[in-house]
Amino acid sequence: MDVVKFIIESELINAKRKLTTMSDIQDKLIKIFKNPKVQAELSISSGMIAISHPVSAAVVNAFKEAATLSDEIRFSYLLKGLASGLNQETFTIDLLNYVKASEDNASHVASSLRKAVLTDSPIVCTLMGRIIADHVAEKRKYDKSDIIVVHALESATDDDLMCFRKMIKTASDNGDIAVSDEYNDCAEWCVNNRLCKESKGTYNEETKSLTLFPGIIVCEPAERLSKYLYEIKGIFSWNS
Repeated sequence: MDVVKFIIESELINAKRKLTTMSDIQDKLIKIFKNPKVQAELSISSGMIAISHPVSAAVVNAFKEAATLSDEIRFSYLLKGLASGLNQETFTIDLLNYVKASEDNASHVASSLRKAVLTDSPIVCTLMGRIIADHVAEKRKYDKSDIIVVHALESATDDDLMCFRKMIKTASDNGDIAVSDEYNDCAEWCVNNRLCKESKGTYNEETKSLTLFPGIIVCEPAERLSKYLYEIKGIFSWNS
């Protein structure tokens, strides 16, 4: 694994003067992970690490799969998400330290990487990278809400997430969303994936009456997903 880190850091240092934008850095990282020497070293390292440090081996294998199985476009979106939340010069070291810190960290990072390479959604790929980056940068463990979000993204399409972005903005101060026909499918996806709960209506204290309407209640996982979507808006040129 030290050889892989050396190759990555050497390549980035050698190219540093030419890497003027985030896009340049992402393109360079893609070429590095596609490098036959890196691929060969990952194969050797995963076997050796599995004996001495099985926690890190899962992530090494996941990165290998990401570079091998995903097409360049999906891998680039994954790296965009990572790059948007991490220091490009230290991200390999930061990521390695994070996964070595605990088995749970390694398991969740590896799971997010594998889910990213299996999706057809560029937004999901980017979100998976951003979610990993946030946890690594903040040295934060994956909590229940994070796990729910990652699992929900497995079945998400770009349309689902764009609709979610619009729908979440209609929530009241209490987190209630009156679901119109436009948001029916998105609301069902949210409830089925435990991002939101079904709402039976709202109770008015003044009139002592219950107003019934088809709706949902925004829960912590939905708020977390909304936060992650906001953090990647610059990558997709969303206004808000």
